[in-house]
Formats: sequence, C-alpha cells, structure tokens
Amino acid sequence: AAGRLQRFYQGVRLPLDDLPTPVFGALKGSYRFRAVVTARGCPYRCTFCSVRRFFGDTVRFRPIDQVVREVARVPGFMYFNADDNIWGTDVDRSIELFRQLAADARKPWYGFGDLRSVQGPRGEELVAAARASGLFSVWVGWESDDARLASYHASAKQGPDREAAIRRLRAAGIDVVLFVVLGGR
Repeated sequence: AAGRLQRFYQGVRLPLDDLPTPVFGALKGSYRFRAVVTARGCPYRCTFCSVRRFFGDTVRFRPIDQVVREVARVPGFMYFNADDNIWGTDVDRSIELFRQLAADARKPWYGFGDLRSVQGPRGEELVAAARASGLFSVWVGWESDDARLASYHASAKQGPDREAAIRRLRAAGIDVVLFVVLGGR
C-alpha cells in the first residue's frame, strides 16, 4: 500500500466464511482439474508434514451450505477435495457435509483422509455417507511400519488397525491410495 516492498510479510489465518466463488471457465483449453476447499488446518503433529506450518493446527471450516453451492457449480464430472483431511477433524461435521452433498450436489470426488476416523465409533456411517456423496478414492498416509510411526508422531492419525480401515473403505467401493514417507530419520 505504501509502495515499498517489505522484507517479510506475516499472513493471518482468516475464517473461511464467504469465500469468493471461483471463476470457472477462465482458463482456455481442456482444464479439468477442479479443487474445492471445505476446511484448512490439521490437529495432528506429524514431523514430516508442512500442513500445520502453512494452515495451522486449529482447523477452520467453511459453512456446509457454501461448500454444497460451490460443488454444484463446479463444471465437469468430478472434483478434488483439497482439504488436508476430508474427515478426521470433525466426524460429525463431515457426515453432515457428505449427506448434504449427496442430497444437493452429488458428483464424483476424491481427497486426502486419515485412517483413524474410519475406525472410530461412527466409522461405518462416515464411510457410507462419504461414498453416497460421490467419494470414489481416498489418499491416506501409511507413513511407516507400526514400530516407527511414533517417531514421526503419526500414530494418532493411523488408529489401532490400519488394515481393517482399508478393508472397510474398499468394501464400501472406495479406492485407497497409500502414501509412504521414504528417507526419514
């Protein structure tokens, strides 16, 4: 504003209410990749991850009705949920979001998730609601073998039985893509 470049700029993590609607169709060509953000931040403290540094460890959510409106307007046949965790930050909210998407804006989508939430008390309901909303693929961190998870501080997002979580997702018709950390400490 003063016409002088500063050495550092400190960002502020603002609420996600009333974000402007993306301008679809502005790029020429067959641009098919569409991303929707429903939340930002992550409560987990995995040592290898940059999400907390960028978006914080307090999760901020967009209002569900605003997300549903945006998804309904996304051109094309599918979209990417660009959240760092599509369900692990608030399972109740995620189920409600998925139900609203299924009712008002069902469209195929994929995104990143944890394995702990799928194993929780509402895990079966969560997975069913996500699938009904159009989720066809979830990308999850496997990180390491069980013995080394604690050294990455990643145990919390894995849950007690990762293989059972993957079986539950696959049984619901959701493809699972695993991410693994290589070359860590």
